[in-house]
Amino acid sequence: MKLLIDYGGTYIRYELNGSYKKIESKNINIVQFIEDKIKQFPIKTVGISFAGQVDDGIMRSAPNIAVPKNFNIKKYFKELYGIDVFIENDLKCAAVAESIYFKCNYIATVYVGTGIGAGFVEKKLIRGYKNLAGELGHIPYKETRFTCGCGKNNCLELTCSGKALSIRNLKNISDDENFRLEFNNALNYAIEVVSILLNPKIIVLGGGVIEHNRVKIEPKLPNFTDVELEISRIKDAPMEGLKFLMKDGAEDERR
Repeated sequence: MKLLIDYGGTYIRYELNGSYKKIESKNINIVQFIEDKIKQFPIKTVGISFAGQVDDGIMRSAPNIAVPKNFNIKKYFKELYGIDVFIENDLKCAAVAESIYFKCNYIATVYVGTGIGAGFVEKKLIRGYKNLAGELGHIPYKETRFTCGCGKNNCLELTCSGKALSIRNLKNISDDENFRLEFNNALNYAIEVVSILLNPKIIVLGGGVIEHNRVKIEPKLPNFTDVELEISRIKDAPMEGLKFLMKDGAEDERR
């Protein structure tokens, strides 16, 4: 039996024993969560789409989630329970799912949820040296009076993300006209950066904030990029991408 988890900064979505559930991730210890499920069900494999930096089974860090830094979750469950764990960054999972859905080998995802992140496919996943490619939310944008979970005060996601809404005590970007303008400018900037640096054929926008809030998308893209903008049509793309990566044995391609 497989336990599949999409572990985000606001929610945990999981599939087990034929059911799909969503619960708030706040105050949930992911290790304890998995161990509780192991005690209830004959789980042999765990797959995790993780909203943080992950490399070769190690949860390096997660600015929006309280997890032990550099924790090797793969090794932990293999040694204690004999259970295989496959873990991948959620935006990389989403990029794979969107690539399959749009039948496109040159695609980028820009998802705005608790944070803002990106994933890239150019025939295969673009990973970077430590599997950290795509940390869009932490590129310098503008200084704020707030501090990001990564320790900086000028991260893009301090202006454009669910976190940005939360720290300003807003429920929706339209609650404050000035913030709405800042948010839209930051989102358009993110799209422009991804378009120019990666030159994808399609950029797919998704995530909870995109789905549930009205945002104005009008990036000033140079005409040489010729990029198409799409809104995600997949329910929980990170989960769907996770399933494909586990089935495809994608972990092997990284080494």
